Amino acid sequence: FVAYAEALDLKTDDFGKCLDERSFESKIMADLEEGRRNGVDSTPTFFFKNVKVPGVLSTAEWDQYIQAMQ
Repeated sequence: FVAYAEALDLKTDDFGKCLDERSFESKIMADLEEGRRNGVDSTPTFFFKNVKVPGVLSTAEWDQYIQAMQ
């Protein structure tokens, strides 16, 4: 992962420290579990009024969902 950080010109010392300390592990695991509870099994996955919509959406599909929410 450090190579990715270097490629993105991130502060690799801070990045490495974060990885080593696992600073965000509990938050990540909680988010992962919430996704599983809600049936998320792929990315991206969106929810519109509690309707699960997995996969990439076209502009027209986004428009349809947004219009349906109004």
